[in-house]
Amino acid sequence: LNMENEPIYPNCDSADNDFQMEDMSDESGAPRDANVDPDPETAVQGWIHWFCALEGHEYMVEVDEDYIRDPFNLYGLQGNFPSMTKDKFKHLLRMILSPQSPNEEDLADEQFLELNQEASDLYGLIHARYINTAYGMAKIYQ
Repeated sequence: LNMENEPIYPNCDSADNDFQMEDMSDESGAPRDANVDPDPETAVQGWIHWFCALEGHEYMVEVDEDYIRDPFNLYGLQGNFPSMTKDKFKHLLRMILSPQSPNEEDLADEQFLELNQEASDLYGLIHARYINTAYGMAKIYQ
């Protein structure tokens, strides 16, 4: 199963299809949120915000994207998914880091739901590491 050139969400076209694990660090120095709509009523929320806002996820904090993009913080996590290929792992990271949240069509798609479950599991492992950092603990106390 080659997911390298598939869109993050099956029902959504995206120009971010060339994401590579090596691209996880931002060398441009530009703020990541430069293009975010400041009006919360019209702002598009990403997968992380959507996931943390789900019922039952009250104790989840939004892990900083820079933390997720740092390969050091992901070391060994793929081993928790024995049958997962490197490409699928990258695809799940792209899904987690997506600036788009799933829509109703996505949530009705069985293939998406399987990927979303794996992304949720991966995010849970990343979250568990993140909350043990000073930044993660600070977010918990907020």
